[in-house]
Formats: sequence, structure tokens, C-alpha cells
Amino acid sequence: MKKRTFLFVITVGVAVVAILPSTGVAVEEDAPLHLSPAKSPLVGVVSGGTGVLSTTGGTTVFCGKSGVSGTATFESGTTGVMQLNFSEAGETKPLPFHLLTLPEKKPGILITPNADGSFLPCGIFFSATGNGLIGTITSPKCEEERTIATIVFESVAHGVQRHKKVEGTSTEYGLVIGSTPAALTVSMTVSFSEKQRLICT
Repeated sequence: MKKRTFLFVITVGVAVVAILPSTGVAVEEDAPLHLSPAKSPLVGVVSGGTGVLSTTGGTTVFCGKSGVSGTATFESGTTGVMQLNFSEAGETKPLPFHLLTLPEKKPGILITPNADGSFLPCGIFFSATGNGLIGTITSPKCEEERTIATIVFESVAHGVQRHKKVEGTSTEYGLVIGSTPAALTVSMTVSFSEKQRLICT
């Protein structure tokens, strides 16, 4: 059964990925990943509000009270690395990301830790680790073209991220502080110099 997935293309070119239950995000053999020839890599400028990191133990920490900034570098139509600076709270190392489909059939993004295991800093005492953070792409909609994409990460309760899974997998993604489950709430935009189209297949 063909999976529904989401990706940015620059001018021409189509990329299709599949979600494989056993390994997470992977390229399907009969649907190879194609790079857009217009511009590679594609770099977007990230900006956003204050991050709120909460735990199931009831702790709430504000990450970067002056907001978040950074870059998102697309290495293909669906993957890349994101580096975020939570103002005075600290800067991440390059974090891999994947555009994918959420169980609700909405476009989403999965950010995973750096190769050394580091993830989200929130000051000296509240750095979060974990295996991944899932957010929703609220703009552009499928087939729309925009110069700005909006990504929302949100919690439904203290330490409980709204999205824990992606379509087609049983893996649960999440953050922890120590051994306590944690969740991040923040809205970010990624701005491009040219319009990008969100293709949903």
C-alpha cells in the first residue's frame, strides 16, 4: 500500500519516501528519492517564540525567553539538518530532520538527536535528550507555494507531546529530562528566499 508523505520541492523534481515499520524513516526501493535540480542544498532561516519545556513531574522551564533562531538546511526534498539557538538557553548541534506523514494524515516533521546523542538545551540543568521530536507543518498546505513554512510543536499535558508516532511505524518518539518524560511547546517559521511547494503524495 502506498504511503502518503510530504516534501518540499524547489522548482521541479519529485521525492517519495516510505515509512518502514522496523527501521523508521527509509527510502523505498521502488520509489527512489530524487533531488530537485534547482538548488541544493536549500537553506531556510528559522525564527520563533519562547520554547516551553515541561515534564510529567510538573516542572516547567522556559527555553530561550527571547525566542528561537537558527537554520534548516534541506539536503534533499525530505531530509536535512536543523540547528537551533534558544537565545540564552543554549544552541543545539546539527539535528537531522525528516518530513513525513502524521497518523492524522497531516504533514509533519521529525527532528532527531545529533550523532553524539545531544538534543535540546534549556539552560544548564534542563537539557532534554530522547529519540525524537515530532511537530506539525501547519503552512503551507498540500500543493501550496509559500516562502514561509510554519511548524508547531505542542504538548497536550505536562511532559506529554501531542505527536509521538508517524504514519506506518510503531516507534514512539519523545523527549526526556533524566528519566522523566518531557515535551516541548514552540511555534517556529522557516523562511526561504524563493517560494517552495509542499507536495503530498
